[in-house]
Amino acid sequence: MNKDRKLGLIVAVIALSSMFMVIWAANLFAKELPELVALENIEAHDKHRVTVFGWVRSVELKKGRLGSNFLELTIGEGDSEIKAYSIFPLYNVLDHRVIVQGVYRKSGRFGGLLASNFISAEAIVNDWGPNEK
Repeated sequence: MNKDRKLGLIVAVIALSSMFMVIWAANLFAKELPELVALENIEAHDKHRVTVFGWVRSVELKKGRLGSNFLELTIGEGDSEIKAYSIFPLYNVLDHRVIVQGVYRKSGRFGGLLASNFISAEAIVNDWGPNEK
């Protein structure tokens, strides 16, 4: 292989790798910002990132189709309830007010199981405000 051909190949590899880096960076920063949503109005935000506040009414450990463990939290505010699924372990959140951020889905799958009216949680944080129901 002569020098000109090697140089052309090196320039092509550098150009392709820099193009892939630009595409990767654009996808990284293109993530949708979450919208603060009341539990009563969440159905209009299907497949969008949302943030909700509510009281954790129940926590249940579930097993996915392939044997992976995940948590199902029932979060409520007044008469409205929603399920939040989390793959990361949580501290004791039962009967605490929490902030949940994630993608809301009217219907879909989590852990290989069919589910409806749920949030696939990216973050669950204890709301440190007054703990009065």
